[in-house]
Amino acid sequence: MQERIELLKRLSLAFGPSGFEDEVRELIEKEISPFISDISSDSLGNLIAFLPADKQKEDAPTLMLSAHMDEVGFMITGFDENGFLRFDEVGGLNEKIVPGRHLTIYAHDSKKISGVIGVKPTHLQEKDERDSVTPLSAMYIDIGAKNRAEAEEAVDIGDYAVFDSDFVIFGENDNKVKCKALDDRMGCAVLISIIKRLSRERVLRNFNIAFCFTTREETGLSGALTAANKLSPEYAVVLETTAVADIYGTPPHMTVAKLGNGGAISIADRSTVYDRHFVNFCLQFKSEIPMQLKEFVSGGNDASHIHRASIGCHVLALSAPTRYLHSPACVADLRDYSAMEALLYRIISEFELLRKRED
Repeated sequence: MQERIELLKRLSLAFGPSGFEDEVRELIEKEISPFISDISSDSLGNLIAFLPADKQKEDAPTLMLSAHMDEVGFMITGFDENGFLRFDEVGGLNEKIVPGRHLTIYAHDSKKISGVIGVKPTHLQEKDERDSVTPLSAMYIDIGAKNRAEAEEAVDIGDYAVFDSDFVIFGENDNKVKCKALDDRMGCAVLISIIKRLSRERVLRNFNIAFCFTTREETGLSGALTAANKLSPEYAVVLETTAVADIYGTPPHMTVAKLGNGGAISIADRSTVYDRHFVNFCLQFKSEIPMQLKEFVSGGNDASHIHRASIGCHVLALSAPTRYLHSPACVADLRDYSAMEALLYRIISEFELLRKRED
């Protein structure tokens, strides 16, 4: 388990907002290249590791396994005369949790610069300002520059920033993990672990497996659409995280899913109605592998584009329940990490049975 935790740590701490996933992609490629030879990237930056069927046939079905590399972040949009940076969000952010956060900015010449998101202090705010949420447009990034010229020398318009966050293992039996970008570096970590396991076992299969590390999920799901159109999979599993509310004061029916109870399988979200036969196929292993159904219809993910790409495919979403998503302190459970890997391996092992059930 320690090796998998270290993998998750490296992935989560990597810099990779939507549209700038290079550092994450390079890390993943270095990690998997000793175990799989057919690795490629496309025009949108998706990384695809292809494991072909052992008996080559033109009509061999393809199982697509997908996780997105990108994270939410910020983009520099301008400067003021005092050297503060204006910015906009990249992906969905809750304005309430942004002020005061420490950031890492990836500036020109591959320099990483520290910054802090500033806002008018409460002591100087009028009552109506204190009683309302400060919009992003009223915030700024402080990089310690003394004036506009110094700020412009350090940073360019269009540079990206992400939360600066520590990777922390905590809780009873050290089961919990806290960091930025667990959405969806945990899914990426599961795919890498599966690649390594399949390489060790070398089991013969008559279907293709395409491991897809996709881009731009947080800003419109475009990477997954391109990958799915290229691969035309018959089946796909999207590994994700899902926002949950298993926290103090939340009614049980609003918790969505619970940390530590296994990966959450979606029946529907705001952009996809999932293949019920695929869902039921997985649920038959519930006595052996921890898993749960997501008890809320919300959000969306890469499955939105994957299930309708090319001629369409059967799709399943398997998500790690995660508190405080899209923040510098996402919290997930390492037991769910293990359970998701176990279920994905079972899907691969029983893939022919899954196809027969559909017939």
